[in-house]
Amino acid sequence: MTKLTRDTWLDIGLKALAETGPDGLKLAALCRRARVTRGSFYHYFKDQAAFGQAVLAHWSQSCTRDVIDEVERTAETARERRLMLSRVTARLDARVERGIRRWAAVDEAARAALESADALRIQYVAQLNEREFGLDEGAARDLARIEYALYLGFPQADPGADEAETLRVSGLFDRMMRAWALNPDPERP
Repeated sequence: MTKLTRDTWLDIGLKALAETGPDGLKLAALCRRARVTRGSFYHYFKDQAAFGQAVLAHWSQSCTRDVIDEVERTAETARERRLMLSRVTARLDARVERGIRRWAAVDEAARAALESADALRIQYVAQLNEREFGLDEGAARDLARIEYALYLGFPQADPGADEAETLRVSGLFDRMMRAWALNPDPERP
């Protein structure tokens, strides 16, 4: 029998969530997936609710905070950060995001974690927009919301797109956004 670590359990939880949605987080399903008994689970988690909270924290850390930290650590300018953010997020498994959103539709704790992550992500992109384009806070945030909609929507519209295709479309959007943001026309919306 394999001994799993706490982090392995959390990764199994995210994979289950990605593949089967919230039902995949039930203890029996998790144990079948991991091919272990319940004892391994209870060694790390008090109960199903504690596991759910841990999965949400793990997702928030790995798919939001760690992404922002990596971008901030490896890129210097706002432009470089925007490009790095596209590369890093293109590598994420979009199915996990869908699974979290499905879970948030039926669970208050998941909904709260999702809302917090959404707000942090939009805030970060808005800050990049302010720095790179000199936009006021409102315009930077509106643009960030549009960018975030692309991040969430593209994998839904084209679930078969690979990382290269995702980056190509992201690059096109970046050029369109740059043209809009740097347009000095005072009549623009």
